[in-house]
Amino acid sequence: MKEFQIRRSKRLNIFLHVLLCFLCQIFLIVTIFNYLITDPITSSYFTVNVGVIILFARFICGSILHLSLIDDVSTGLDNMKFALNHPYLFQSYK
Repeated sequence: MKEFQIRRSKRLNIFLHVLLCFLCQIFLIVTIFNYLITDPITSSYFTVNVGVIILFARFICGSILHLSLIDDVSTGLDNMKFALNHPYLFQSYK
C-alpha cells in the first residue's frame, strides 16, 4: 500500500512539473512573439538592452532547468554518499 502511495505522489510530482513547464513555454512563446512584433529592428541584433519581460522569461527558463534537474542531482548525491559510507563494497574508485 505504501509503495502505491509513493508511486502516486511521484506521478503527481511529474504531472505538476509537466504542467508548469507547459504553461511557462506558452508564456515564453507569447512573449517572444510579442517582442518580435513590437520591435522588429532590435530583434536582429545579438546584444541589446533587454526589458523586464525578457528578464522574466530568462528567470522562468532557469527555474524550469533547476526543477528538471533536482531529481537527478539528489540521486547522484545519494549515490556518492552511499559510496563514501560503504567503501568495502567497491573494488576501486575507478
